[in-house]
Amino acid sequence: MFTNQTKLDRETIILSIVNKRTEMLKLAETNGLCCDDTIRCSQELDSLLNNLSKLYAENLEQDK
Repeated sequence: MFTNQTKLDRETIILSIVNKRTEMLKLAETNGLCCDDTIRCSQELDSLLNNLSKLYAENLEQDK
């Protein structure tokens, strides 16, 4: 079960993911998919998604 702090962390990461995805889509529309800025933003989004996945995995381990 998620603790209050974990829930806050999860919500913060999810909000960051939504914002980063929006930013990446705007960059892709403006500059193209192969633009360095778009790629960098995509990598940052990947990192956020990995952080969220890690948070869920840690929660599953605690529930065992």
